[in-house]
Amino acid sequence: MNATCFRTHKYLLLSIFALVMVVAHSAWGADVARTEVGQITSLEAGWADNTLAVRTTATVINPAGCTTFHDGYVTLPSDPGSPLYHDILRDAFFNYYPVQLLISGAAGDCPYGKPRIISVLISR
Repeated sequence: MNATCFRTHKYLLLSIFALVMVVAHSAWGADVARTEVGQITSLEAGWADNTLAVRTTATVINPAGCTTFHDGYVTLPSDPGSPLYHDILRDAFFNYYPVQLLISGAAGDCPYGKPRIISVLISR
């Protein structure tokens, strides 16, 4: 392989690598965000789905740009951890434990128009 061909391949490989990094960052770059620690003020069970809407005393965050973010956060029934989230949130509500929620930051990840809960931290 001559030097010109090697440089061309080198630049082509670097360009492909840069493109892959941009695409990967777009897929993985959906930043998640943690709420402040707060008390749960209300829980609302879903109408037709096994979901739970949660409101807390912490300032509402909306990393995914959801349209109905003033009404708190929501679990997604298809999440494998959803039943566990519900148990932890219910226990925290009835026992007055503070919670911190991890909210999806993926653009448009807004079940029922609300920011999606992807993890629950309970503290004492």
